[in-house]
Amino acid sequence: MPAYNGTRHHNAKLDNRKVRQARKSFDTGKWTVTALATKYGVSWGTMYALLKRQTWKHVA
Repeated sequence: MPAYNGTRHHNAKLDNRKVRQARKSFDTGKWTVTALATKYGVSWGTMYALLKRQTWKHVA
């Protein structure tokens, strides 16, 4: 069975646009991981992993 990543995963709450927005917001230094996780409705760990590019690696 193939592993679906990103928006192809059946439980995805984010899409490529939201990932780019979250990363851009975090890079400004005005948003914390916790605040972004709350804003996008995901866990702290999920947000941390996408900000550190451990997940959603295919999104530039």
